[in-house]
Amino acid sequence: MIVQPQETFKLKVQVEDFKDVVAAQFALYWDSNVLQFKGLQDFGLPDMVANEPTFSLMSVSEGKLRFSWNDLLATGVSVADMSTLFSINFKVIGPLYSNSVIQIAGDSIPTYFPIEIATNNGILDVDISTGNVLVGGVNATTESVTEDFTLYQNSPNPFTDVTYITFNLNSSTQAQLSIYDNAGRVIFDQNAMFAAGKHSIPVKREMFQSSGAYFFTLKTQNATATRQLIAH
Repeated sequence: MIVQPQETFKLKVQVEDFKDVVAAQFALYWDSNVLQFKGLQDFGLPDMVANEPTFSLMSVSEGKLRFSWNDLLATGVSVADMSTLFSINFKVIGPLYSNSVIQIAGDSIPTYFPIEIATNNGILDVDISTGNVLVGGVNATTESVTEDFTLYQNSPNPFTDVTYITFNLNSSTQAQLSIYDNAGRVIFDQNAMFAAGKHSIPVKREMFQSSGAYFFTLKTQNATATRQLIAH
């Protein structure tokens, strides 16, 4: 998602293949320096409430909440693909071109709290798509400057054949360049040791399943920056 400074917006937590589920739990994390929790809505399962026992909100100021739901009838609940389990309202408090990953994971503090989606036949395997919220718009500036590097807007943008993602490293370092679709799925990932100086990575249109907006992120040990590219 692309949002603007000080904007309040809604982020949906959605599911696929959610069939005959009797229990579900996980923790959800975000960067509390970028996003401020403002509340919950759009409950998609029976007997859900905006606080205990469905949600533990004691750590939302630190960028974490716990979700725990049980089918009280124990018969199993099914919902359509891309149904919303719940939505979170956030206010953007980070500056332009800051970003926050929205990650579903387990938790261990203060007690062990694993990811578990279960039917009456046992615990299911779970495939998680990570989200990414970018503060800013397309081509608002030509570069994002951090303590470790400068990440430039890809060029050309939009593109139809090939585009180049260019960055300049202040020193030799391990860096990871990733491209995500709007569902948070990684479609390109390069993690390598790069020398100091400017690098330009070609990205071909054929790797994108459809036209539209995508995100690319450059990450080092000390800094992360995210920008948007448009595939035609």
